[in-house]
Amino acid sequence: MAKSNWRDAEYVTFTTSNGDDPVVVFAKVMEGLLHPLADTMVPAAEYAKSVVKERTMQGINVTGITGFAPYSPKYAKRKGSSNVDLYGKGSRHAPHMLDAVDAIIETEPMVVRLVVTDPLLAMIGKVHQEGKLITSMGGKKSIYPGKASRPIANVLRKRLRQFGFFSKGGHFMYIPMRPWLGVTPQDTLIMGKLIAVSLQKKVDETLQPSLFTAAAQ
Repeated sequence: MAKSNWRDAEYVTFTTSNGDDPVVVFAKVMEGLLHPLADTMVPAAEYAKSVVKERTMQGINVTGITGFAPYSPKYAKRKGSSNVDLYGKGSRHAPHMLDAVDAIIETEPMVVRLVVTDPLLAMIGKVHQEGKLITSMGGKKSIYPGKASRPIANVLRKRLRQFGFFSKGGHFMYIPMRPWLGVTPQDTLIMGKLIAVSLQKKVDETLQPSLFTAAAQ
């Protein structure tokens, strides 16, 4: 019986340029997509941080549409502006609340958490965010209940008294709700696109055309 000169099958083996199994490499890429590294979320975090400051400085609240509750006439006159930007005037108010905003990245699950890093400024931010009646007295009558917040609340009261926010003989002041910290649905979409671009870039860098070589057997 004559033997055929044809081989029963042709095999082509693919390897990476480093000689690795491309399936394993691809699996690692997919793992990175399912559990992304923090660096792929940096552009979204930076965007969230900047948009909060820019929007607030323009006098627009967290909805991205409407403005904040107005300043009192007395405070607007003292500040020299009726634009409610939540940014104290002059160095005596430094450090400023908006300058202490940071974005913390978490990957399990994918979260960008906006925070105010300074404890005193964080309390001021919370007062603006929620609205609050503040008494000029300290002690157990804390702005926010809880032993931990009491020292910070006392510092805030002292600062408010220093700057003359309590009227002469007055014992309380009301700061209306001015929600400022957060992102809009539109911001969320933009942040999602920024993360997608970062992930795509990571994939492109890993799975470039020259990565694979083939050898016939």
